[in-house]
Amino acid sequence: MRCPRRIESPNPDLLWDGDDSKDDGTCKYCGSISTSEFFKAIESGCQITPTDKNYKVYLSLVESNPDELVIRSSANFKIEGYTLVTAENVHEFPSSAKANEYIGNWVIVEPRGRLKTGNFYFQHLESVEDKQKFIDLFNDRKLNTLERFYVLPYFMKVEEV
Repeated sequence: MRCPRRIESPNPDLLWDGDDSKDDGTCKYCGSISTSEFFKAIESGCQITPTDKNYKVYLSLVESNPDELVIRSSANFKIEGYTLVTAENVHEFPSSAKANEYIGNWVIVEPRGRLKTGNFYFQHLESVEDKQKFIDLFNDRKLNTLERFYVLPYFMKVEEV
């Protein structure tokens, strides 16, 4: 898969290894979930949050490993309740926290939680059919949103009556 957003960059082939898809189905280049996962999320009722950009939305996705411990926050200064990661204590952290990347920082380790935020870039709707499918879901009010789309996706327009 070649990320359609990559093509918009001034040097689209820079650091491209021939495939922009990660093992989890997200895009290595822009971090977007795949088109199929986007429509599955909509069909499952996931909450979509519009942005002030005409090319992106956020999604509240179900976390597959909600109890897995991860570093939730880090700082380069002492904060009450945080632990300093050192070369001596790094082995005490769960491997899922990837604490070796935080040596010298203060961190807090917590479970992932039930939901995670994902994003979808509309450029990943490459076919006319996919764009129409989204427009139909939008027009049929089948998108779970708390806010209205005050900026429409770039491929949509308000029909003048």
